[in-house]
Formats: sequence, C-alpha cells, structure tokens
Amino acid sequence: MNKPFDFLYQTQISNLIRYGWFILSYFFLAFAHESYAKNQITVITEVYPPYQYLDENNQLQGCSVNVIRALFKITKDELDIQVMPWSRTYVTALNKKNTLVFTIARIKSREPLFHWIGRLDEQKVYFWALKSRRFQPITELQQLKKYSVAVPKNYFSDIYLTEQGFPYLHRVTIQKQAISMLYYQRIDFIVVREEVMKAFVQDLGFDFAKVDKVFPLDDLNSEVSLAMNINSDMNLVETYRKAYQQLIEQGTVKRLMSQCNH
Repeated sequence: MNKPFDFLYQTQISNLIRYGWFILSYFFLAFAHESYAKNQITVITEVYPPYQYLDENNQLQGCSVNVIRALFKITKDELDIQVMPWSRTYVTALNKKNTLVFTIARIKSREPLFHWIGRLDEQKVYFWALKSRRFQPITELQQLKKYSVAVPKNYFSDIYLTEQGFPYLHRVTIQKQAISMLYYQRIDFIVVREEVMKAFVQDLGFDFAKVDKVFPLDDLNSEVSLAMNINSDMNLVETYRKAYQQLIEQGTVKRLMSQCNH
C-alpha cells in the first residue's frame, strides 16, 4: 500500500470511528434525556371516592384519575400513581421535589405551601352525626367544641379544627376509620363532604339513612385541586399548568369530573 493511499485509508477509518462515537453518544444522551423526562415527576394520592377509588381488581379508578391520565397524555411523561394514606401523601407532597398531589383541598393555610396546578371541583363540607343521637340544634361552630370529632390526620378538617382550638379531636389514618367510629358511636361527629360520605358509607356497608348533616362548615368550602411541591422545578410546574389549562379549554376536565355523578 503506497503512502498517499495509506494516509487516506487511515483518515477515513479515523473519521468513521469519530462519527461512530458521535452517533453512539447522541443516542445515549437522547435515551438518558428520555429516561429522565419520564421519571422527573412523582404522582401521589389517597383513596377518596368518588374522585379516586380502588376497583375490584385493586386498580385505581375515578373521575380525577381520568383527568390525571388525560393530563399526562399531553405532557407525555410516564404516569405511575402511588396510593397511600393521606397523612403520608401530604407529608410527601410537602417535602419531595417534583411531586404532584391530587385531590387536595385548596384552603387558605395551604395556599403558600404548594404550586397550584388547577381546579378539579368545588366541595361543600358538613359536620355529620348519627340521627339516633338527637343532639340539640347546632347554630354556631363553638357549640361543637365540647364534642369528640374524628378527622384524618393532616386533612383540611384536621388543620382547620386544630386552628380553631377543638380539644377533642381523634386523628385517624384514613376517612373510613372516622366513619366507622361514628357508626359505632365511638365519637360524636365527623367532617366530610356529602359525595365522599355516601361513597364511603356504601363501601363500608353501613346505612346512609342513619346519619345526617348537622352543621355546614362554610369556612372549609373550597376547591379540590392538583398541586405540586413548592420546591419543584418551575419549568415543570409551568408545563403542567399549561397542559391543565389546555384540558380546561377543551372541556375535558368538566366532562370527566361530571362522571362523579354529583
């Protein structure tokens, strides 16, 4: 092999090697970026029917879950919803960056703690009691302070009633426990919205006709929403806000949330 040809041959081989490494590097970086994109957001919730519940196959279903799925179709991130008791859900949402939580009540004390992505629904909240207890008519919140009230830990009801100085709060892990305690007469009242009360009572096999709303807790009437941890990447926050706004403008949120049969 003569020297000019040898030099040209070596140059071509060298270029092919460099080009090959460039291609491999490109695909590696693209794969790494895609993997990061699919894993950059954690999604958490609790069982809170009719918004989100576990079906007979232990699969998460519900109108709010359908909204989340539609949202992730737009963002194209990988969706893996983790279900846990509310107390753990809330603490995780407060402390873990790039975490999306639903369905969370947007009350005043929580306003600065999260980036709020969008409204799912409105809720009206009541104190509930067994009809058989025949309490005197309740006309103001202060009258309820002498009674025992079961609330899930870190719920909006727990936060609010603690702020109001209620001395006899029984904190439970999940709302079902509070409802069971009410029916078994272990506490006097619980605080919950009507649609959620009906869903849980049916699931527990109790008779809904045995309970009644005794006092509206208007201060806790609020949005139930999607929110993200306050330390989340702002680019990620804005991506989800824009995607959610797109769902609202398309009428998708309204259509899917109407499946909760209010």
